[in-house]
Amino acid sequence: MLNLNTALSALQAQQRAIQTTSNNIANATSEGYVRETTVLSERKPLQLAGQWYGSGVEVSSVQRMIDQGVNISLSQQTSLGASAQAQLDIVSRIESLLQPGTGSLGTLATELFNAASELAQRPTESALADQFVSLAQAFSEELNQTFDGLAQLQYELATGVSQSVDSINSTTQKLSELNATIKMSSTSGSVPNALLSQRELLLSELAKQVDVDGNALLSTDRPIIAGGGGVLVGQLSTTLGVETASDGTVQVVSQFGNVVPRSGQLAGLLTAQNQIASYRDQLQSWASELVGLFDQVQATGLGGLGPQGSLTSERTVTDVDAPLSSAGLDFPIQNGQLSLSVTDVATGERTVHQILVDPETDSLRDLATQLDAVPGVRAMVNSQTGKLSIVSDTGFLIDFANRLPTVPNLDIYTGTSIPDLQGQYTGTENQTWRAEVIGGGTIGRDASVVVQFTNAATGDVISTVNLGDTYGVNSPIQIANGVSITFPPGNLVAGDEFSFDVVANSDTSGALTALGLGTLFAGSPGQGLQVRSDILNDSRRLQLGLSGTTGDGTGFARLATLKSADGTQILKSRIDATIDQLVTQTGIDVQRLQIRREAIGLQEQDLQSRKDSVSGVDPNEEMLKLLEYQRGFQAASRLVTTINDAFDQLFLILR
Repeated sequence: MLNLNTALSALQAQQRAIQTTSNNIANATSEGYVRETTVLSERKPLQLAGQWYGSGVEVSSVQRMIDQGVNISLSQQTSLGASAQAQLDIVSRIESLLQPGTGSLGTLATELFNAASELAQRPTESALADQFVSLAQAFSEELNQTFDGLAQLQYELATGVSQSVDSINSTTQKLSELNATIKMSSTSGSVPNALLSQRELLLSELAKQVDVDGNALLSTDRPIIAGGGGVLVGQLSTTLGVETASDGTVQVVSQFGNVVPRSGQLAGLLTAQNQIASYRDQLQSWASELVGLFDQVQATGLGGLGPQGSLTSERTVTDVDAPLSSAGLDFPIQNGQLSLSVTDVATGERTVHQILVDPETDSLRDLATQLDAVPGVRAMVNSQTGKLSIVSDTGFLIDFANRLPTVPNLDIYTGTSIPDLQGQYTGTENQTWRAEVIGGGTIGRDASVVVQFTNAATGDVISTVNLGDTYGVNSPIQIANGVSITFPPGNLVAGDEFSFDVVANSDTSGALTALGLGTLFAGSPGQGLQVRSDILNDSRRLQLGLSGTTGDGTGFARLATLKSADGTQILKSRIDATIDQLVTQTGIDVQRLQIRREAIGLQEQDLQSRKDSVSGVDPNEEMLKLLEYQRGFQAASRLVTTINDAFDQLFLILR
């Protein structure tokens, strides 16, 4: 009987080996399947008549052919690759939005500056003015489309995050259920190979979404840790959720707090979200500086149509009584002053009034109160719309150009000759000039008549003029920096003083731009920017000059020379450099991510090849094994037949 048992054990062992091999062939193309091999071992020998005899063969185990070190590395590279790909997809889209070329933001900005420069040189040509307005509108539309594109990208990214979280929750739920099944199946001492392969396939799917701790592949007894420690999977799993902020950005949360994965598609999407925000902020900063520059030049200039009767802000505050620094304005306001010119239409007399602005303490209503106190001017706020309106009284007109008053402040003045100021100040700093009559007498007759002009703040002498017998009464005499003064017939008294402000920048606070008072654009970058409708309909409303006379383009000429608030950089140069840097940076980021993705991809391919060489099924190799097991089965069958024949002969003899 011993020989028969030995033969039967061989038959059974070969049959099971054939079953394992057949299963390998059947699952050669099954995703996640791990090749199995039947491990045969000698059965425990038996002792008969003092001798040990072999008792046959048995299947000691059916093993999965797997290299966990390779699998762990592959899981990590898969996760890193998914993260890099998610970032690359987003940054490539951003690059296409900012791509240089015809009609791009950078090109339109350059064309806009060039058109402004040409218009400053030939301000009387209406075709150039119309072209400039068209370019400004084209720029605003392209800018709006770019911001809309970034917003759409942010929306798609948020949708992708939600889909990734749903996928993670579904996968972790399946894993927790599978873990429970594996634990139950393992209590009998057998190894559920098929279930383990399913588990590894699910872990591979999870690794595409978030990082998975390698220990999860080494043991089924440990909980699966993923998502930077924010995801735990045992027989129960962590459920993730998505929270959306007011700016459209999203974050992933669980019952334990925020989840910050280190790699995987979800990590890539969340990182790309920060990149979108960074590019948007840089673009907004660049666009705001460019728009602010054109708005400042427009708001502080004066065109051929002359001063205006009213101005209404194009940009609104959220609260007319809140400090301007916290009133929801898109453009910054700093401590400074506004220089408001008020012109009497009948007499031509012009007064200039300084309005101090402190954004930390002054509200829009406070600013309106100061403006309303200026003679000939009324100012009011609309608390519903958050807008400021400035209206001149009948017979008066207003502007914020850098103009001189026609008559200085007669601080201590007893003379009969009232001076008159002319010209356009060409200096670079706002100053107050003080004039003192050094020698009195009759103008145009007495040689002793001398007036000295000094900087009121420093005391530095600016100019000394002689109004004696060599001076032609009522003739303008140059003081300095484009400023002239005329004295009519009369006398001056020694010791008399008068003063006046010379203004290089009539808005050192930035309030006109921030509020949209007399600006080129309405709205703001990212918030529906457009050329003011009245300018769009009539390009004559462009404030090309500073004097209000036809043919003056000095206002727009400032575009090439205006400096940053700290005085360190020419704004146009910085604006040109900034957009170039932004476009270049997107290209560098795309290239960096492409190189990273390709490098990770090569590692993935290598690791996948190594995994396939161990765990993959080669049908040809399996067929050779099958033939080997078939021959073993046939030999065992013949052995059984031979033993059976021997028993038959024995039974015949015994009969």
